[in-house]
Amino acid sequence: MTDLTALWLPILVSAVVLFVLSSVIWMALPIHKKDYQGLKNEAAVMEVMKRESLEPGIYCYPWCPGNPNDEASKEKMRLGPWGQILVAGGPPTFGRTLGLWFVHLLVVGTVVGYITGLAVPRGAEFLRVFQVAGTAALLAYGGSLVPKYIWEGKPWRTFAGSVFDCAVYTLATGAVFAFLWPKAF
Repeated sequence: MTDLTALWLPILVSAVVLFVLSSVIWMALPIHKKDYQGLKNEAAVMEVMKRESLEPGIYCYPWCPGNPNDEASKEKMRLGPWGQILVAGGPPTFGRTLGLWFVHLLVVGTVVGYITGLAVPRGAEFLRVFQVAGTAALLAYGGSLVPKYIWEGKPWRTFAGSVFDCAVYTLATGAVFAFLWPKAF
């Protein structure tokens, strides 16, 4: 077992490395360029949404709150379209968003360190640390990946990019922990 306090360096370095890698992936590589699309008639849609005064939340359509088997609900579902609208609480601010992303990376790194520390002693060989830390990172970065496509309707055309992100984050986390794993006493 390796004490979590001995792992502050790999936790911090993994967060910094992943922050940089994710920035490069999303800004410089073409893999995510078509993940998001604009609306064909954005002005009209935005006008309707303003008129509705929607509170922040996730809205599904068609909405069938009563009996989903009644004829009106069946007809709404048959006709479509089907989807979700995410209404944010305000405009995005990159400083806050990037700050929260970095905190998330620190939390994941801490959990990866905790799990790896329970399973791997100080001075363990590179491959053993890489395996355990990488597996924990895979669960953290990839664990919710498929359910987003199944339950939230995320377009499957973006799946390869999401898997790529997960693989990069997993391998980088495993490597950082393995390189910086504390030596035996």
